[in-house]
Amino acid sequence: MQHVLVSFDGASLENERKLEGAHRRMERLELTASEMFDSIVKAGLSPADSMMVEKAQGHARRLAEVAEQAIAAGELTMDDLFDQNYRLIEGSNPPRFRTRLSDWADRNWRPILDAQLAEGGAIKMCSPSDMKGFLPTHVTERSRQPTGDLAYDTKYCRNGRILFEGVDIAAKRSTAPYMMAVYRQEGDGTSYEIVRNVYVPLIINGRRWGDSELAYTFG
Repeated sequence: MQHVLVSFDGASLENERKLEGAHRRMERLELTASEMFDSIVKAGLSPADSMMVEKAQGHARRLAEVAEQAIAAGELTMDDLFDQNYRLIEGSNPPRFRTRLSDWADRNWRPILDAQLAEGGAIKMCSPSDMKGFLPTHVTERSRQPTGDLAYDTKYCRNGRILFEGVDIAAKRSTAPYMMAVYRQEGDGTSYEIVRNVYVPLIINGRRWGDSELAYTFG
């Protein structure tokens, strides 16, 4: 695993120097590193990462509980929750979208995300994404008003983005109680930070909506 991560790091630097063909190589390395990392954590060989899994699972339960309570109270419908009619926000770059879930998620899920991120420590980010990679909301820090500057908007306007490739696709195909990953977390579109990530299936009223993600680093 150490060898793979070193190679992964080196490929990240190469990606900044030479873009042609690097994306495919990075994606393959991310998948390989993630598969190995996932196996190690599930084998109980990394207690520190196992603790982050427990935290991620608790966070996912909280998101599911709030949604189930809202559905029971008539404040949210299952159709709203699973709406996949992604409506493009005119002029957004990178493209951002809204669904019938977005307003509710901003009011009810975002405070939970902010509270989780505020714990600090190893936690770097958290977000829910549906089965097609749509982020109906995000932490307040990454849900700013767009400025028209591509680098700024890529980094700080992540609510409404659809991010679905590589390890994200693998996580959605997984039926395990959780999946570990190590990958490049997007910054402004040109800079990245390598993070560890826990994908936890977000099950609401017995149906999988998508995943709750918790990204973190040690050291």
